[in-house]
Amino acid sequence: MTPPIVPLPEAPVKTGANRWLPLWLSLGFVGLVLGLRFTALREIPLPPCLLRKFTGIPCPSCGCTRSLLAWSHFNFAQAFFFNPLFFVCCVAGLLWAALWWTDPARARSWLERWRLRTTRWPVGGAFLVLVGLNWLYLCLWLPK
Repeated sequence: MTPPIVPLPEAPVKTGANRWLPLWLSLGFVGLVLGLRFTALREIPLPPCLLRKFTGIPCPSCGCTRSLLAWSHFNFAQAFFFNPLFFVCCVAGLLWAALWWTDPARARSWLERWRLRTTRWPVGGAFLVLVGLNWLYLCLWLPK
């Protein structure tokens, strides 16, 4: 006896705001990088991390501003050094946007295949573990 064939769910249709989301996220990332570059060139002071200022312990997002500034200089090694998890999330977001826009031109949808494979993974728990490891890295290695 063979198991019944279950049809795969159809890919979501890219319409309305859903269609433009990767473009807006990519433009937002570029805007943040350019804005930070502008503030660095004009030597405009940025607010310090309050947790680090009062306790000496960096917050989990410490180093993100310096990482974005390194992105603006195309210094990816330094961007990774300042906050590895933020760097990986930026790269993943840019790859996701590129795949989203090139998906209609390919015969097989990479994003849909990835979504189907990862639906049963404990993504939230894994992300929390990565945030904890990243925070430990920041506490040990992030310059003041």
